Amino acid sequence: MGKSPASPFLPWLKDRNLPTGYQISDADACWDNDYSRSHQEPRTPEPSSPQNTISDQNYLINFQRGWFLQAPNIQPVRYRNAMMDSDNPDRGDDNIIDMRWIVQRELGGSNIFFHEVTIPPGKVEGTHQHIGTEELYYITEGEGIAYMRVGDDPATDKYPTVERQVMGLGKREFKELPVKSGSIIFTKSGGMHGIRNPGTQPLKFVAFLYHTI
Repeated sequence: MGKSPASPFLPWLKDRNLPTGYQISDADACWDNDYSRSHQEPRTPEPSSPQNTISDQNYLINFQRGWFLQAPNIQPVRYRNAMMDSDNPDRGDDNIIDMRWIVQRELGGSNIFFHEVTIPPGKVEGTHQHIGTEELYYITEGEGIAYMRVGDDPATDKYPTVERQVMGLGKREFKELPVKSGSIIFTKSGGMHGIRNPGTQPLKFVAFLYHTI
């Protein structure tokens, strides 16, 4: 977003990026290059390597109107102990999950992506809270346990309640939800979720995340 037009009704919009909210300096007001933007790219198989985070400094702008992609042809970026604090009991040097970043900058937003996640047997993606974003998980393969905070969906009240450590927030109570191919976890801004693979086969799902205001 470039410099917002002045408005007597929405003066706070002037010179501010939406939805991230950072202030655009006077020097950059004529062209907002979204200086904080980055994307994920498999430069190295080393889990959680900073080499895989590519600083863009701008939006992807082209005139392509469509993409035909084959997910298996996209190499994954690997992450160790994703969404976990250093004292999380689920952490381990071998707790590594793979993410194929299928569509990122092509979507045009400053924080929006569509990717495929593979959680190997016995591994975990830590529970975490979404603030300012919404995310949809659609399970495509395998079986596992998803975690949704107690009260986020009243329809889950019948499922077992367990205590889980939330990244940056300490312990909270969650509903333990059995998931398999066709299961959907939808988390709104303010909601919490995580997922575990206690089985013997890979657990796969596609995730779609986007900003909300």
